[in-house]
Amino acid sequence: METLTLTYESVTDLFQDLKSIGAQTVEKRTKSLTGKGKFQSMIKMYESYRKDGKLPATYEVIYGHAWKKTSKVGAIALMNEERQIKRLNT
Repeated sequence: METLTLTYESVTDLFQDLKSIGAQTVEKRTKSLTGKGKFQSMIKMYESYRKDGKLPATYEVIYGHAWKKTSKVGAIALMNEERQIKRLNT
């Protein structure tokens, strides 16, 4: 796991970046649009975090790696392919 903090010039830049990586909370999403007043209040609140002219956004990055067991069909096909290669080389 790794924690990264990126900085942005504006809330709009931050939102564009979040949208481009697919960050959203679909589960808790309301069925209606966010009102202009509520949106402006959120921007004003977020602006209070501005430091040195930049807005911070902290991301937690979790890395993962996995292997899938080879199926019998895949293993048999691989063995047959190896046999054919051996025949061609002899």
